[in-house]
Amino acid sequence: MKNLLFTFFLFTATIIANAQIDLNKLGGDAIKGLDMGNLNMGSVIGELGKGIKPTMLSDAWQNKVGDWTKNVANIKDVPGAVKSLSGLVKNIKPEAFTSGFAALKGDWLKNLSRIKDMTGLGNSLKTLMGGLKPEALTSDFLKKQVNLGNALNLLK
Repeated sequence: MKNLLFTFFLFTATIIANAQIDLNKLGGDAIKGLDMGNLNMGSVIGELGKGIKPTMLSDAWQNKVGDWTKNVANIKDVPGAVKSLSGLVKNIKPEAFTSGFAALKGDWLKNLSRIKDMTGLGNSLKTLMGGLKPEALTSDFLKKQVNLGNALNLLK
């Protein structure tokens, strides 16, 4: 019995140690500006909003994006995140999207409105990030994009 408990403890400790290493890989300059201890969906959505070049946003949205970014950082629930993300996507110019995503944007928005949990929201956000053309994004965001996608896997 002691051997079984020791093996379980060792296995659990190894998983925790590996998880800590993975979290540390997400830190540093690659995600500068994100506080990994306070990572939430609002902060990731806010990074995306700041990462889209202003010229890729509708004229009306360009005046709102500053306030939107401040407000989105406080989102703590799925409905609030869905509403904010939907508002952002509806105000991104069509030329910012890859042809594949542009063709499915309406379906993506419908699916977004049906999301009930953080995992689904994270998956939708990763799809959106993959559907934006690199030239529509700031160089700062492009440096963070892979690690932000990885960070979405941590949100539950």
